[in-house]
Amino acid sequence: MRIGSELLRIFATNTSYTLQNTLRVVSNMKKLKRTLLMLLLSLLLCGCGSADSEFSQVGKSLFQEEMSGDTLSLHYTFASPGKYGLDTDDVSLPLYSKSDTRKRTETLTKYRDQLTAMQDEQLSSENEAIRQLLVKGLDDAITVNSFTYYEEPFSPSSGVHTQLLILLAEYQLRHKQDINEYLDLLAVVPDYLTSLLTYEQEKARDGLFMSIDSLTDVLNGLKSCLAEEDINAGVHFLQQTFSERLQELQTTGVLSSKEAAAYIETHNEILLSKVLPVYRSLRDGLWELREYCTPVEGLCHKQDGSTYYEALLKSQTGSSRSVEDIRKLLLTQIDEEYDALIYLLRNENVQALLRENELKLSTDFPITDTMAILEDLQSRMEEDFPPLQTTLQLQVKNVSDALTEHTAPAFYLTPPLDDYKSNVIYINKQLTKTGLELYTTLAHEGFPGHLYQNAYDSYKMEQQENGYLKSLLWYGGFLEGWALYTEFISYDYATSLLQESGYEDAARIAQAEKHQRSLLLAVYGLLDIMIHYDGATEVDVLHQLEKFGITDAETISAIYRYIVEEPTNYLKYYVGYLEILELKKQALTLWGDNYSDLSFHKFLLDNGPADFDTLQSILDINKVSV
Repeated sequence: MRIGSELLRIFATNTSYTLQNTLRVVSNMKKLKRTLLMLLLSLLLCGCGSADSEFSQVGKSLFQEEMSGDTLSLHYTFASPGKYGLDTDDVSLPLYSKSDTRKRTETLTKYRDQLTAMQDEQLSSENEAIRQLLVKGLDDAITVNSFTYYEEPFSPSSGVHTQLLILLAEYQLRHKQDINEYLDLLAVVPDYLTSLLTYEQEKARDGLFMSIDSLTDVLNGLKSCLAEEDINAGVHFLQQTFSERLQELQTTGVLSSKEAAAYIETHNEILLSKVLPVYRSLRDGLWELREYCTPVEGLCHKQDGSTYYEALLKSQTGSSRSVEDIRKLLLTQIDEEYDALIYLLRNENVQALLRENELKLSTDFPITDTMAILEDLQSRMEEDFPPLQTTLQLQVKNVSDALTEHTAPAFYLTPPLDDYKSNVIYINKQLTKTGLELYTTLAHEGFPGHLYQNAYDSYKMEQQENGYLKSLLWYGGFLEGWALYTEFISYDYATSLLQESGYEDAARIAQAEKHQRSLLLAVYGLLDIMIHYDGATEVDVLHQLEKFGITDAETISAIYRYIVEEPTNYLKYYVGYLEILELKKQALTLWGDNYSDLSFHKFLLDNGPADFDTLQSILDINKVSV
């Protein structure tokens, strides 16, 4: 089997760049800006009786407090934040300090307690649903953030030092105010990164610093992602993408060439005088902490590490299942995927095509144009998914040449909530092959994946009085589970497409690829538990992967290190996917002859994003399909 060759693709699983995933501000509570607490905007507009009025006031207070101090998150969340009464005059990034972290925990605990005390109040059904979700979200956040030094903002694979630059490079410039805001943001990057260095120093003294291998990778990343020679030569990706965005504004008449030249000069000056120096001092400061480096090992080897892992797993996946129950789900799925693969591989033609990396799935795939693929996907999903009630603007863009080395194979950059009809999918042509891989990637990022789900939810939000509620909740397990679930459905669509084109053998290969990818993700999810909860070593991982044909020592070492550095990342995707499958089984049982994939998908979209306990409760109430 060709399992090992999928490694790099899965390392950069096609994920949308949401702020909570990329701008990893040390305190996870800051993730509530986009993830949980922005839904409180809806509370500004509702509240009929005294209880509802009180609830709205609590929500308003919490919302305003959590939305302050982070211009970057605000820009990616709202195209026009002023319309929502949000002050954009002071440009800032959230700075870490130990005292602020402690105060924030106390503040969120206060709000959680206030919301909990309202459970016996006569709230409207809509507000009661919001209240329950808020309490759950605040509980999870408070628990995870009680482990102050367990998060690693400078992860080698997804660290803030690279992701911050990518977010700045993708910062949408609509008018001159955006340009000035962007330049002001660049100017405060030094304070932001310096505060994170303070966090690392405290983390190191607490015995929770990164390994020497990770530190080496981070230092190399700091040097390569912002090199002085690139800036002096004017070829750094921040410079190139900034010029590209200014050129677009010149084309539309927003800027003159003289104004653009002045902005470029200011931009270069800030990079050289402010951003580059802080990257140097950050490298020096982290290197000074090398004596505090820890072994490359799972969380369970750290004090209270297993407890933290359980809390992180619940927070990231939205599943309340125990670690052991999740392990059972994974093992069951591994058996099913393995059996399906073995059945397909009994065909000698399929085995041969797998060994040869079947061309029909790459260069000779029936559809190669990205927009044509998206049209095909939308056509095939019509019977299985409810239609969108709004018209979207969609572009597929190639990742800028300046960014290809720093981004995933593809990503859907979630649009601002008040501009959700304008959508862009980015394809990194250096990393994404044509054919089946491009087809399933566009399904994951586009239809019926992230873009479709986001548009469906945003339209729903727009129609409801408190519409910002669920679209502003961030449930990674639901969102990434949905995208992975629909990606696997797209393998079936691709199979049909290949059969219609007369490629019967290639159609079988598409099914083999589907089960192989699912098997790999299940195995990596299981390894996550083994490493972080059971304490498995690299040798233990080697023995496990040998069973699935992965024997290359360098590959196995890379897998082990990635999972150590990114706990629960694979599980966020795969447990979300498995929880959706479990809900599907329940719907089949409850709805009987009334079940259809269309009705099930409508149920998920109408009631998500949410944690899976909430979805299960709603499903139990709906004994018939909706």
